[in-house]
Amino acid sequence: MKNILIFFLVASKLSLAQVNTDSLENLVKTKKGQEKVVLLNDLCWYLGTSEPNKAERYGKEAVKISKELKNDSLLAQSCNDLGTLYLRIGSYDEALDYYGQAVNIRTLLKDTIGTAAVFSKMAVIEELRANYSKALELNLQVLKLYEKIGSDKYAIATVNGNICLILINLNHLDQAIKFNNKAFAIAEELNNPQLYATALVNYANLYRKQNELNKALTYYKEAYPIFEQLNNLNSVGVVLNNMASIYEAKNVLDSSLHFFQKSLEIRYRLQDKKGIMSTKSSLAAVYLKKNKPDIALQFGLDALSISNEMGTKENSKTLYRLISQSYAQKGNYQKAYEFQNKYVFLVDTLYSETSSKQVAEMSAKYESEKKEQEILLLQKDNQLQEVEMDRIRKIRNIVIGGIIIILLFVIILINRFVLIKRQKTIIEKQKEIVEEKQKEILDSIRYAKRIQDALLTSQTYIERNLKRLRD
Repeated sequence: MKNILIFFLVASKLSLAQVNTDSLENLVKTKKGQEKVVLLNDLCWYLGTSEPNKAERYGKEAVKISKELKNDSLLAQSCNDLGTLYLRIGSYDEALDYYGQAVNIRTLLKDTIGTAAVFSKMAVIEELRANYSKALELNLQVLKLYEKIGSDKYAIATVNGNICLILINLNHLDQAIKFNNKAFAIAEELNNPQLYATALVNYANLYRKQNELNKALTYYKEAYPIFEQLNNLNSVGVVLNNMASIYEAKNVLDSSLHFFQKSLEIRYRLQDKKGIMSTKSSLAAVYLKKNKPDIALQFGLDALSISNEMGTKENSKTLYRLISQSYAQKGNYQKAYEFQNKYVFLVDTLYSETSSKQVAEMSAKYESEKKEQEILLLQKDNQLQEVEMDRIRKIRNIVIGGIIIILLFVIILINRFVLIKRQKTIIEKQKEIVEEKQKEILDSIRYAKRIQDALLTSQTYIERNLKRLRD
């Protein structure tokens, strides 16, 4: 069984045992509205491992009141906390449902940190279900969101570590070590023992994957006391489990049983259903190697019951085979055949589901890409139409401008022509007047001349006659 160290990106780091839930339960009865919802969410969180049924009731009440208050931020938190409860108790479908609601609301609210936190927990579920590609996709989204914010280095280191684990499971070890190196560098920069120990465990997992068991064991042993000092029981349990697995691989079975038993004790203390199932499955495998099929069956059947309840088909597949081998070792071949058939059937089912899912994903991707291409073509077409329209508008404006200029020129010419014609008419009239005046003047002159001539003649005649008279 594969055991992986996963740290949830959650706000609270308090020990649940330190919280007096009785006082919270009494207090919640006296509150209304938003204050009541906050307390209900706290109770859902703190009672999640000890009294999950009660925690579920409080969580659903918080969701109901948040909807009545029409408070989106509060509703997102309530859905998140209820989703985390379902994650803890292994109800993964319900967890994803409430996480999905929380993500939708926080995305609309542009709550980047809140959205990243929910994506992180959704990735945990996909990883537990061995859907590593989806888990990787979600974690990369989380990393992108945190790097966009840039301020939460602790979160960035944690996500890098989670991505490392997924890449290990996908057997992309070269990429895995790059992400863990980033996590380790931040851990040293922040001088954070939690991050430091987590990075050590990831290095151990890398060496374990490469079958360098002694190096892996060295890193696990270095991380173990750090987690103990931090009182991080979940991490202590995981490290013990992983150390036990290495001793099993080295065929040091007594040491393997010792560490598995210590790990199981911690799993029970934490009421970690997934951890209990995983450790019991590992104990069954070790007892089978020690030729103790009865004890192996006891642990194997217990683990199978939990796995079927949680819907972790990958674990159920492994357990069917383990139980079949245990019955065969006992000589009960009918039961061995029965569980072997269950194993084969589940293998076929998982393959079929995976193939169908891949086909569906590829079809969806094709349709999505097709739509994107159509949109791009439409956009390009629109852009070309816009360019053409712009060109036509420019030509139209130039033509209109030209026509306006020509019209203005024509108007000016017409105006000029009319003005010239008017001036010509005036000049002609003035000329006529002048000529008329000139004629009148000439006539007057001529008349005066005639008169003068007439007078002169008369005067001459008179003068001549006067002279004659004098003479």
